[in-house]
Amino acid sequence: RVCSFSEEEALWWSRPLTTTNKLMAAMRTVKKRTSRTKKHRRGVEEKPIIKDVWTQLLEERNQESEKGSSDLSTHHREPLILFIGPLSSGKSSIIQHYMFKDKGIEVPKSTVTLDYRYTRSNVGVDNEKEITHFWEVGGALSMSHLLEIPLSSSSIQHAMVFITVDLSKPWRVADDLSFWIGLFRKHLNQCLERTVIEKDNNLASILHEQSRKRISKTHPDRNRIEVSPIPLVIVGTKFDLFKHRSPEYLKIMAKTLRCIAHSNGANLMYYSIQEKSTVQTMRNIMLRHSSGKSFSKTTQFDHTRPLIIPAGEDTFESIGSAPQEFSGSSPDQVQNWISTLKHHFPKEAEDVPEIEFDEKILTAETAIDSLLALKNSEFIRTQKEREFQEKLQSNDEIPKSRLSRQQSIGSN
Repeated sequence: RVCSFSEEEALWWSRPLTTTNKLMAAMRTVKKRTSRTKKHRRGVEEKPIIKDVWTQLLEERNQESEKGSSDLSTHHREPLILFIGPLSSGKSSIIQHYMFKDKGIEVPKSTVTLDYRYTRSNVGVDNEKEITHFWEVGGALSMSHLLEIPLSSSSIQHAMVFITVDLSKPWRVADDLSFWIGLFRKHLNQCLERTVIEKDNNLASILHEQSRKRISKTHPDRNRIEVSPIPLVIVGTKFDLFKHRSPEYLKIMAKTLRCIAHSNGANLMYYSIQEKSTVQTMRNIMLRHSSGKSFSKTTQFDHTRPLIIPAGEDTFESIGSAPQEFSGSSPDQVQNWISTLKHHFPKEAEDVPEIEFDEKILTAETAIDSLLALKNSEFIRTQKEREFQEKLQSNDEIPKSRLSRQQSIGSN
């Protein structure tokens, strides 16, 4: 039996005693507490018990938590990791390999709409349990509006967004990145505007201050980078299917992605399930975000190996200019590299575009429509009967004749 001791009892316990004497004293203490409980049940008044040390420490800690609850950066932190990107670009595989390390993992099915998971981990000196939320938005363009569910004004402060692109389909990389980055920034701006309407300007200022810290004050491209208010990671997946191409093609893909990521203040990395180093790197990134740590400064610029380039560690000068014979004389360095990429990786004939379903253009089927109408009528009738039964149970003063008449009407 576990019991707490008063201050007087604690002082007495500090005296040197043998094991037998301590055991006898513990039994007397338990008996004394039992008698107190019996007296309390009989209504006998007794003196208040002095709080033990652990109770006082717990109350002091709770008071400190209440005083500092307004500090958003240190209290009630629930990290959020969001994956977006085109269909079959490896989003589900990355999440599964993070959650089920060293276990047999089956090939996941493509996420159709929205998928949610979470993990619990020990954080800090006190080993407190902290929840990390994992969201994945289906890659279909018609489901892109679901981005507003996981990424809201109440969750963006501790969020990190991963945009995946399939390197095994290099002709789609530039267009996919352009679409998903644009969608992400549009929705993020709406969230920040909503915080202003809700008179929470402190959150927007905190996010912008944190974003500027990712780029050094002495960085030569500081004024040319549009840094995202929340951490953004561009992931080139299925590197194992792309690395066998010629070094020149690998170089063009690497410089194009570096230019896009650098202009958006995003982190860049390659990923492959077959490359254990990339799996471990991805795991470290998500673990660091869950524990509140910044992105690691480890870099890998070699285009023949998996890239790892944190935000602010690259420069437009080191990326260089795209060849003019493919890009033209445009001053936009990012657009020049995109044009070069599309020239070297033309759209393949077997690449089937994504199908957008529209109920208005679907062919009508009489059998299915009639069955749907029948099911709808049954549902409405069942709902009315349930409401009628609830009214009967709530009203006990209805005459029996009226009850029988209403029941007969309901059964018909």
